[in-house]
Amino acid sequence: MLVARETNHSGRGRFSSADSCHVLSRYLPINGPWRVDRMKSGAYTSQFSADGSLFVAGFQGSHIRIYNVNKGWKVQKDILAKSLRWTITDTSLSPDQQYLVYASMSPMVHIVNVGSAATKSVANITGADMEVINLAGSQSLIVFVPMDYQPTI
Repeated sequence: MLVARETNHSGRGRFSSADSCHVLSRYLPINGPWRVDRMKSGAYTSQFSADGSLFVAGFQGSHIRIYNVNKGWKVQKDILAKSLRWTITDTSLSPDQQYLVYASMSPMVHIVNVGSAATKSVANITGADMEVINLAGSQSLIVFVPMDYQPTI
């Protein structure tokens, strides 16, 4: 059906009425969209966690927000990013959802501990909360070990 529309099989360059009805009834949501949050700057990047329980959004205004999908999209963590150039360009949660990696238009990658219970978090405040890795000119493999990691022997 999509191929036929894209190749203009019908000659009209769009879905027929029957195809539109089929797509609307089976594949497109009928409820929403609805507003989850309002920020003073635009969202630039977003991502769901692997299990779909969290949604991470990076904004131009130096904010990263983590929303808990299972609790009505409540803000679980509000992170104020530091050393930012223009916007948050990418984010990624660790598989255990304890750490968030974010980047902007700079050669730095920031790692923030998001596993604490506090809602507000300011990146770059203490060494216990984050580590910054400089990637400029680096060709080596980077392995992150949390700063509070204590090996068991």
